Amino acid sequence: IPSVEHCVTHLQVLDLFVDLRGRVEGWGASSGAVADVVWQDFVKFAVARFTHWFRTARRPVVEMEASVPPLDVLMVWHSFMLNPHSYHAFCKSARGDGAGLLGISWLQLVMSLSPCIWHPTLLDTYDELSTTGFAYRTYNIDLDLAGAVQRQGSFALKMVRFGWHHSPSCKPTLQRARERYGRFFSLIPTLPIGVSAVPTLDIDLVWHTHQLSPAGYTEYSRAVANGRLINHDDTITQEDANSDSKNTGIMYRESFGDVY
Repeated sequence: IPSVEHCVTHLQVLDLFVDLRGRVEGWGASSGAVADVVWQDFVKFAVARFTHWFRTARRPVVEMEASVPPLDVLMVWHSFMLNPHSYHAFCKSARGDGAGLLGISWLQLVMSLSPCIWHPTLLDTYDELSTTGFAYRTYNIDLDLAGAVQRQGSFALKMVRFGWHHSPSCKPTLQRARERYGRFFSLIPTLPIGVSAVPTLDIDLVWHTHQLSPAGYTEYSRAVANGRLINHDDTITQEDANSDSKNTGIMYRESFGDVY
């Protein structure tokens, strides 16, 4: 289970993603473009850059796990890892050498957290380069990466608005979230067929953070869930989410005697 410090770092990265979108949309507006359209195009370009970066790293284990890619590439990588089944399949098909399975280097990420390290030239790069030669559709990706980034953007915005990492009670809040996540995960293999485990926002933060270390997450998942790699489905409809959330809450209270 990820540490409180890793969860805080993750929240800080989500801050940067939200800030990046604001900058991109502002840049587009200043050019007379429609903000949403500019952001959608930017994300598509970021997806192309991610697949190019992933496939062409000369020393993938060193370059991917001991360094941090450009912010737009990191944003796509982040969203991809939050879909474990698709990400594992891509890692095997793209390189076949396990590249990327260790996930984000938390130490390097902490060292790179200042926005000034990433932002100044990023938009200029977007303006000057094309996606020629970066087409990702020829790779074995069974996930709409641009759509995944958009969905995770909604979660990032929620986390920024909560601002747990800016609160004096940050550490106990996230420690409690870690404990709740462990309980939540232990329920997954006991759920009835057809019922998904729907996390609360604090549990979801820890779950997301855990998945950013794919090898560690896989080991934990298989140990707790009877050999299964638990996927994280962020495409569930709101109606199903509400129903499954209610069922998850009931099982949580019955199992642990605590409010979900």
